[in-house]
Amino acid sequence: MKIGTICRADNSGLGNLAWEFCNHLPITKQLIVLNNVYHVYPERFKNAIVSRKSIPDRDEIDALLQDIDLLLLLETPFNWGVISKAKQRGIKVVLMPMYECTEERKELSDVDLFLCPSLLDYNVFPEPKYFLPIPINREKLKFKLRKKARVFTHHTGHGGIYGRNGTEEFLQAIKLVKSDVRFTIYTQYLKSVALPMDILKRVYVHRGNIKNYWDVWRDEDVFVFPHKWDGCSLPINEAMSVGMPIISTDMYPFNQYLPKDLLFKPKRMLTIQMARKISMADISPEVLAQKIDEIANTDISKYSIQGNQLAEKWSWENLLPKYMEIFQKVCSGEKISV
Repeated sequence: MKIGTICRADNSGLGNLAWEFCNHLPITKQLIVLNNVYHVYPERFKNAIVSRKSIPDRDEIDALLQDIDLLLLLETPFNWGVISKAKQRGIKVVLMPMYECTEERKELSDVDLFLCPSLLDYNVFPEPKYFLPIPINREKLKFKLRKKARVFTHHTGHGGIYGRNGTEEFLQAIKLVKSDVRFTIYTQYLKSVALPMDILKRVYVHRGNIKNYWDVWRDEDVFVFPHKWDGCSLPINEAMSVGMPIISTDMYPFNQYLPKDLLFKPKRMLTIQMARKISMADISPEVLAQKIDEIANTDISKYSIQGNQLAEKWSWENLLPKYMEIFQKVCSGEKISV
């Protein structure tokens, strides 16, 4: 079985997702699409066709589709015409959808399987579909038992559309936290975090790109991620793997597996338009600060251990055989049952 994919090669969520998949699955060909904003690492991929643009052209697509059995698409095909071209050649198409960004288009009817990375995606997308979490690289994201909640960390990445990572609300919450604790923030976009003067003494900000995504996880104790919407979250998966308990928004599907004690209720749920209408949490800095104070300087060992157990269940070692089984069934035309 030979698999091809179209992917990004930067330090975004999609870029890191593709990097891991290409390192673990028998993906023999990659078509790399460029991003004019982020630094690109095409050398991470073997046998890559590097496009000069963000939407691959006909010749690049034709080169990718030669001598593959299955086309794996992560969130988007970048060029929607690739699905029909794959079908014309008898190539099976598997799409891993992201409900907020995967467009509703007629081409989706030609997808052989929606490989849903979260229960929310599974609820949104039509048959044929299968729920399978995104695997975690436990060799890179090594577990460390976190015992006491003294340093709280937040990753804002490139900022997130509509401030989806809750960074502004987190900064406001810091001013309201009464406990004697410290905070760190990691941001890839140099202007994405402007610190209020009254929190400078207890906040450290790392500005700039960190080449390897696993190196952003250091010696902090608790990961604070007041995100406003998501179906799956790579940062949450990574935090579990390194042993950090997670303070986050009480919303589906994360409240199905994260410890309830560490979740906080949003003020309300709003409706916004992304690829489809989705629900967005309205975050209260006051409530977030209360949750931080509730956990501050307490024993967090049990949460660290719980996260480690789920991360092991979702490790590449445990999930790779299931991914291979699913892809083999798609290629053979066998019906996939839940």
